[in-house]
Amino acid sequence: MKLFETIKLTFTQVEEIKKLSTYPFYREGECLMYVNKQEKCYFARAISEFFSVTQITRDMEAGIYSDDLSICTSLGEETVSVFRSVFSKKNFQELNQYGLRYDNSAIPLLLKYIAISEGQAPSVTKYKSVGWVQQEQEGTKFFGLSLMDSFQYVGEKDLTSIGSLNDYVAEVNRLVVGHAGLEISLATSLSAAVIGLLSTQQPMESLMIHFFGTSSCGKTTALQLAASVWGNPEMGKGILSSWNATDNALLTKLNNNYGVVACFDESSSMQRDFSKIIYAISQNTGKARLSKDCQLQKERKFCTSIISSGENSLLAASNKNAGLRARLLEFFNAPLTENAEHSDAIKQFVKTQHGTLGAEFVTALASQKDSVANMMQKWEKKLKKELKKKLTRECILEDRLIFKYAIILLTASITRDQLGVHFDLGGMENCLISHYRSLAFENNLGMNAYDQIMEWLVKNASHIMLKDYLPASTPVEGIFLSGNKVALLKGTFEKILHDSGFTDTKVVAQELKRLNLLIPESPDRLTARVVINRIKVPCYRLKINSEVINWLNAQAEQKIKGNDLEF
Repeated sequence: MKLFETIKLTFTQVEEIKKLSTYPFYREGECLMYVNKQEKCYFARAISEFFSVTQITRDMEAGIYSDDLSICTSLGEETVSVFRSVFSKKNFQELNQYGLRYDNSAIPLLLKYIAISEGQAPSVTKYKSVGWVQQEQEGTKFFGLSLMDSFQYVGEKDLTSIGSLNDYVAEVNRLVVGHAGLEISLATSLSAAVIGLLSTQQPMESLMIHFFGTSSCGKTTALQLAASVWGNPEMGKGILSSWNATDNALLTKLNNNYGVVACFDESSSMQRDFSKIIYAISQNTGKARLSKDCQLQKERKFCTSIISSGENSLLAASNKNAGLRARLLEFFNAPLTENAEHSDAIKQFVKTQHGTLGAEFVTALASQKDSVANMMQKWEKKLKKELKKKLTRECILEDRLIFKYAIILLTASITRDQLGVHFDLGGMENCLISHYRSLAFENNLGMNAYDQIMEWLVKNASHIMLKDYLPASTPVEGIFLSGNKVALLKGTFEKILHDSGFTDTKVVAQELKRLNLLIPESPDRLTARVVINRIKVPCYRLKINSEVINWLNAQAEQKIKGNDLEF
């Protein structure tokens, strides 16, 4: 049969063709035939090379449909995927690029044939999202792990499972339990499913923890263990990645993740300020961007758990804003592996056993998903009670920190009770309380800033006027005042804080005022007008601590001996 050729059909041929589900269309060799009745006779015309719809695909994230076509071209059979928008009189010619030859006058008939072919083709929903996703008809389901017939995961994460749950749990109980750092890493990995689930019920921040310290303490092993909960723990397989990437690339790896852990290793490989990426991760979104044609692109969204490692602190390489410490939990030299042999045993174990615990945990979580929020509240109350017993000093970030601790411990509790992992909840709780204790002492924004200012004052006392005296050609940064006070010029005060990593001068000044270390001109102000070189200028007026006063007095005595100047 030649393309565009017309043949007359016998009665027997017509009766056989009418039995076909695609009638009045049928295949003859490599041509698509259309049957047409003229008076009492039937004719069939080859209106195009043969093609058929083999599968209808829906992109779950974009909401776009496409058809997979099998086309008989002059060079052989081709399989292509085209958007359904092509199937119109206006756009049908786009099929030319795929080698399809057809009669232009028969496009309305070809569109009718496509509709018939689609009705007989299987459909599949392809998706890149992982975790808890809300669907209008199906409700909230966990995507990425189950092999549903009509759903196909096409993301970059290797979420395959190897081995059995029983063997995995047995090895965890043998190699992991009793090592608080490893237990926290494992529970944080599983907590991704808890966070993703809660994000469908209430506003949630992603949970991010960072292990740092010496190179031999088992940090990478802890990340491989965490990755093995959900799938392949090998570097570059989608769950475990390197920090050696741009912020945009890192956020792309998190996109559409609502329940599977993301691990980033070797933060020390990049010299950068981590402030922006920490804020972006905790807020579950990337930066708004424009496309090449200046259209606003869809923001990256996620809500999950992130585990990081490196030799250095991420917070030390970030600004000093207190809020960062609530967004990132850092553990310095946490109790991870005992030695190299212990680390190697865990690495070998997760190579041959992975991807089973996460799937079973999701099943256990799904059976009680309506009560998870209440269980969280109980853990929060318990932790607050324990902190009051063991600590006298409070942290300004208490509620936010306790919420994150509660997620980790709730996850460990569910896993212990329903899946047989013998988490040492007491040891984990003690490790988290130690973390809280360290923050309670270091995370005082006002005192940290005040210490930086006093340190600067010691180094730069020669730039501060002593009454009306300042050595010639020395830049004036402020003036010492009676009553053990100093007035720093606004620009000087702001530069000290900026150089020390504090990004918001007013927030710091408010905290210093609250601590009664900053003495403004009036209760509704932060600055005071002070006379320097016979000019009244706005300054930040601060108390000087006793150690700096003693040092200044010692310096003054030396000057008196040298040139009879008086402090």
